[in-house]
Order: sequence, then C-alpha cells, then structure tokens
Amino acid sequence: MRLLLFAPLVFLMSVFLTTTLTPAHAASPGDAAADVRACADARMLARISERFAWAERHTWQRGYEIADIRNPGLRYTVFNGPSIIRHRHCRATALLTNGARRTLFYTISAGMGLASIGNGVDFCLADLDPWRVHGAACRSLR
Repeated sequence: MRLLLFAPLVFLMSVFLTTTLTPAHAASPGDAAADVRACADARMLARISERFAWAERHTWQRGYEIADIRNPGLRYTVFNGPSIIRHRHCRATALLTNGARRTLFYTISAGMGLASIGNGVDFCLADLDPWRVHGAACRSLR
C-alpha cells in the first residue's frame, strides 16, 4: 500500500529533475561536432591557463606557467548516465614556460559554471599533480 502512494511522487520527481536540471543549451547526445568544438573553445583553454598560473603562484611556486595549449581534441563524451550532466573529456598538449611539454587532460561539464551558468572545466597536467588530486597520471580525467 505504501509503495503505491510513493510511486506517483517518484515519477513526478524524476520528470522534474530531468526537465529542470538538464541545461537548455546542452547539445543532443549525438552532436559530435559540438563536442569537438567545446574542447577547442578558447575561453575554456584560457580558463585552464589562468587557473594553472594562479595555482603555480600561490601553491607550487615552481616558476613556470602554461605558455600555450596545442592540439586540443575530444577523447569521449559522457551524457545521460550515470549523470544527466554532459561531460566532454578532452586532451591537448601544454607547452610550459620552462620549455617542457605535458599532456593536458581536461573535462568540460555543461551547465557547471559559476551558479550553474556556463560550462565548468577541470584539468590535470600529466606528472604535475603532486597531491594526486586526479589520481595517478590524471586518471580521473582521462
């Protein structure tokens, strides 16, 4: 009897969450061109460079920053399972001011910017994550 009372509530909550939490600007699951463009978005790449520079100045103090990000590309996209948030997993090459090249792994999450406006980005440079925030060799972003 109790189960029957909760069934409509569960249904209504699932409809509400699906319609209100799915960003209106999110591309359809099959929009591969939008996924590729997102990985090369200059604003996302600039945000990565800025955040790395801030962390370098305020935390690591190793004396180098990202000078350029080259060859950005899509690795894969996760959409509608297990999360309703579209995650684009990307990869690029970061050229550092000390002359080194590192593989840059980053994930762009739709609708996860400040106050859920815009996209959020999380990144990791291979061999430059001493606290292993993203696991060994940036595993969680690969």
